[in-house]
Amino acid sequence: MLLAVVALGVLAGWAASLVAARSASRVDVDSALRGATRPAPASRRRWAAAAGPVLAGVGVLMTMACGVGVLMLNDRPVQDDHLALVVGVGVAVGPCLAQLGIVLAARRLLAGVARIGERLGLPARIAVRDAVRNPVRTVPVLASVMSVVFVSTVVLTFAAAGQAQTDAQYEFSTAEGVGTASITGDGIDAALRDRALRVVRQVLPDADVRLLGAGVETGSDDAPVTLPVDVHQRDCADSSTGACSDWLSAPDASRPHVLTGDVDDLAELLGHRPSRVARASLERGDAVSMRPEYVRDGVVRLDTRPFSQFTAYGEQPTSRATSSTTLPAVVEHTDQPLHLGLFLTPQGAQRHGLETERSFLVGSFPGGITDEQTDTLAATWQTAAGADADLWYPWFSVENGPEDPFRPIAVVVTLLAGIVTLGATTVAIGLARADGRRDDEVLDAVGASPGVRRLVSTWQAALLTLVGSLVGVALGTLPLRALTLRFTPTPDGVVHMPFAPDPVSLAVLGLGLPVLVTAGVWAVAGRRRRVAVRRTA
Repeated sequence: MLLAVVALGVLAGWAASLVAARSASRVDVDSALRGATRPAPASRRRWAAAAGPVLAGVGVLMTMACGVGVLMLNDRPVQDDHLALVVGVGVAVGPCLAQLGIVLAARRLLAGVARIGERLGLPARIAVRDAVRNPVRTVPVLASVMSVVFVSTVVLTFAAAGQAQTDAQYEFSTAEGVGTASITGDGIDAALRDRALRVVRQVLPDADVRLLGAGVETGSDDAPVTLPVDVHQRDCADSSTGACSDWLSAPDASRPHVLTGDVDDLAELLGHRPSRVARASLERGDAVSMRPEYVRDGVVRLDTRPFSQFTAYGEQPTSRATSSTTLPAVVEHTDQPLHLGLFLTPQGAQRHGLETERSFLVGSFPGGITDEQTDTLAATWQTAAGADADLWYPWFSVENGPEDPFRPIAVVVTLLAGIVTLGATTVAIGLARADGRRDDEVLDAVGASPGVRRLVSTWQAALLTLVGSLVGVALGTLPLRALTLRFTPTPDGVVHMPFAPDPVSLAVLGLGLPVLVTAGVWAVAGRRRRVAVRRTA
């Protein structure tokens, strides 16, 4: 659908430019050879001016209606047709019709802007007058700028929405900059874990690596696994993130649900010092839960089952637990849901009968781990562990948050839009100044400085690019807005594509691009003072 929007947007811009270019080609050749500089008379057909606003309105309404239709068709429980794709074509065609309507009404639009420009001085008044009286030259420029900015806006809005959706679906394991590693496997004992801790601290002295206790969540099918119970489990339409995360109810050897340590260990996992309530709970020997799904009425329940009774998709086991235990707990709220369940002191875990083993490495890596550090850590471990080196590999998983490929896309798209717009505007301004040669001669005759002619070109570039960019940005946001316009609550566990346009990129396209092009025209506009010449045809 995105490719269809882009393709039809480009075709609409080309079609609008070709219509105006065809009109521009109908010039009086004899008058041109005589040196007459009066512009070709503009068409007075009223139907185009009247059809423009109507066509633009129809395009906007079609886009929004088809977008809502796509969402309603996609929300059906059974979909055995392609109606959503058929209706989705309207989301692509609608903005293109709106562009064509803007082109048809471009002269009236420029005339409205000209009323403002007349109050900004002589150069601005001449510039807007030329833009209005020469629609066969200015309308193609307006159409090309609008088309380029429209396509750029569509690409950037969909890219920003995709990035926002990725961020919403991302599951943080710990606070950002925290690295973890599990020292588990056959043949690994307490002595090997202590040796691993010494090696890691030797190679990474600034990481403040600690060895925490963790519940055992791997083994044979009959091995017992103890997990906290999600007492607030929701009716999720789909397993996703947050309160519907698979991790809440499924064993995970790399991210265990029960950890033990002191207050400083918990602070390193969270990235900040725990609250006063959490510290008091640890001092009492009770639990601290980083997930509210586990706590009800100040109590958390833990069930023990064989490993084989847990499913891979996080559904709650239906079989009876072999044993259950409850313990007091408080909730430590975090900025985003983490893959951290319960945290206790070793003494508290022992008092409540929870079996853990010191097997979970935690360190602080604000800048991540470089390849050189990884290679050094592996080589040092091979030397220090000797024959036991193959029992464990020293590899840390560092939480860096979701990747953000949007910024490079925005930079490339904006640069391409700027290059195309600058080229089209420069050509148009050159033709404008050729048509306005008589005005330049009059200005020279009355003693006007060359800077006046320069300002005329600059104001005309500002007018065309500003109007085209603003209209292109407005129409470019329509497809995404239409495909994200929902009137019902989103089911738990479902993450729809949000309407999350990046304001910085849109501001650059709508305002920064006209400023850039205007500055470029001002820099390349002719500075040579002309000699007043009077021609007689």
